[in-house]
Amino acid sequence: MTNKSLFDFIPEDQQNSYERAVALCLDRDENVLWWYRNLVGEDSFGIQGYRRHRLRPDFVAQGRISSRPHHLVWVIESKGKHLKGNEDSEYKRDVARLLRRPGTP
Repeated sequence: MTNKSLFDFIPEDQQNSYERAVALCLDRDENVLWWYRNLVGEDSFGIQGYRRHRLRPDFVAQGRISSRPHHLVWVIESKGKHLKGNEDSEYKRDVARLLRRPGTP
């Protein structure tokens, strides 16, 4: 599964079924150049939102469009349907909207 993962080993106890599904999707997508599972912790990649604590997305990936690499990096937070609309999910969606490049959906 980890052909495009920057790291070979992802401990099972550090990902849930949604995250495993996202990892498989990223690994199989022809437009993904690389991805990695962002580990939990203060030393991991984070985004400062408008609340005190940094957001730590589940995945970071780089892709290409039309067979050309872009300086576009995706941060991906996987959420199950049971978390749709909850306060944490909406906060993360709101921060993503603020960071999105103008003109993108």
